[in-house]
Amino acid sequence: MKCLVDSIVFPKRWEEAGFAKPNDIAKKTAKRICSLCYNLYSVFPNRVAASKEGGIMLVYKVPYAHTTIFEVYNDSGYAVVYNDDIAKEIISLEEGKC
Repeated sequence: MKCLVDSIVFPKRWEEAGFAKPNDIAKKTAKRICSLCYNLYSVFPNRVAASKEGGIMLVYKVPYAHTTIFEVYNDSGYAVVYNDDIAKEIISLEEGKC
């Protein structure tokens, strides 16, 4: 799991535009989420990327069913979006602090 989060590429144009790179708080939280998802469901994220909001985005997809997106922010906040990919709608959205 460590290599997925630690190998995130932060686009140079985002840095030049003043967006914040993922910090250690976001990285640590993202690693915890990855570990938890793997330990509970034996799944790896389909995508791990920097977020323009200052943090890390983790995307888990079940083909032709649903997508779960975790956004973890540099200030220890988070958002979780659960999408129904068939109906093309958001089933739930949760936001909070770790």
